Amino acid sequence: HIGAGSGTVVVANRRAHLALHMTWPGINCLHQYFLDDIYRERVTSGEELAPNGVASFRAERTANPGDGGFQEVVEALIAQSPEFAALWERQDVAHNAARSKVLSSKVGALHFESVVLAVPNRADLRVVLHNPQAGTDTAAKLERLLAEDDRRNGLRLVAG
Repeated sequence: HIGAGSGTVVVANRRAHLALHMTWPGINCLHQYFLDDIYRERVTSGEELAPNGVASFRAERTANPGDGGFQEVVEALIAQSPEFAALWERQDVAHNAARSKVLSSKVGALHFESVVLAVPNRADLRVVLHNPQAGTDTAAKLERLLAEDDRRNGLRLVAG
């Protein structure tokens, strides 16, 4: 997917919608993680993902001091999520490195390595690649998810 530095999704492909529960452009990844119970239930690697995500967000915020979107996210999450507030208070900073994420889905556990890349000449955007981890069956499961979605969306009501 492509997102703003503040973690807001700008655009995501169908695989991201199906596998990562990215429901619509404009959603903020931290909001989704800390406030969306459906998403949170699907994340099985949260004990690492939450602190790393907040520390990476802090690094992005530090690198973009004039972007008010960061402060809006922080204020909203501190008010609504005690877990975020506690992690934010730690003041950890981490630059975007490869991260592992495990999500449960209709087809079982999906194991991803995520990498965040800067977009040249667009300091406000990031390309986030979620690649199936080597040695897992995640790629095959993604294909199955897509095939099931294609079949479901290919069904049309026929007048009788």
